Amino acid sequence: MERVLVADTEPESLELLSRELENIGLVPITATSGILVEGLLLANPDFALVILDTHLPDVSARELTLRLRTHSALKELPIIIMSPMVKLRDIDELLRLGASYFVPRPVKWPLLRDLVQRIIARRACRAQCLES
Repeated sequence: MERVLVADTEPESLELLSRELENIGLVPITATSGILVEGLLLANPDFALVILDTHLPDVSARELTLRLRTHSALKELPIIIMSPMVKLRDIDELLRLGASYFVPRPVKWPLLRDLVQRIIARRACRAQCLES
């Protein structure tokens, strides 16, 4: 089963996202800080993707994305950023710094579910191609 790292400061959001990810057959691993996210990923970079809230207490999503992209094992890891911000300039900056996708808050689960499922399918296809 594919593991997804979900980082948010709101327990309700972590619980809801975890439940929804489990419903589509994924294993959510939760974190409430950027330091924990980075530590988990460096200890075991075999996560299918990361979902980050922009408002982590110890580091911004911008800074965390930059730090994650400096590690060779994490360069291709899909990163989904969730945020209530809607300024195109801010979204564009996050994407240029290495975020893979941006999802506005409040999160519409069907949109996020479809995005996550596409990422997982792409990962499975890539793994199958490497085996051939």
